[in-house]
Amino acid sequence: MYNGKVKRYKPDIAEQKYKDKRVNSKKNYRCLECVEFFNYVVEMFTKKGWSLDASVGYAKENNLFSSDEMVCTKTLYNYVDLGLLPIKNIDLPEKLKRNTEFYGVPENPCGHFVF
Repeated sequence: MYNGKVKRYKPDIAEQKYKDKRVNSKKNYRCLECVEFFNYVVEMFTKKGWSLDASVGYAKENNLFSSDEMVCTKTLYNYVDLGLLPIKNIDLPEKLKRNTEFYGVPENPCGHFVF
């Protein structure tokens, strides 16, 4: 009864389309692409005592790395928090000075704010 005008489901083609779309659907992890930049930042931090932000700024200003080989300062601090760099939070004096606790307005049990 198939006369060529009705499209039929073909699982092989559907699976191939799924795999093709899946290849581009994930976010690339840039940690492996920026290894040389990370080594540079760690060296500047340990040997010269530069901050992470100063290392990134100097590298950008002097075009030491392309933009694809670098990450921003915020990402570097996130990598320190995750333990992906050999730098610890205790080594970052400015980060230790910051108080990250939030002291909001306390609520009473009824759900109304207390003034």
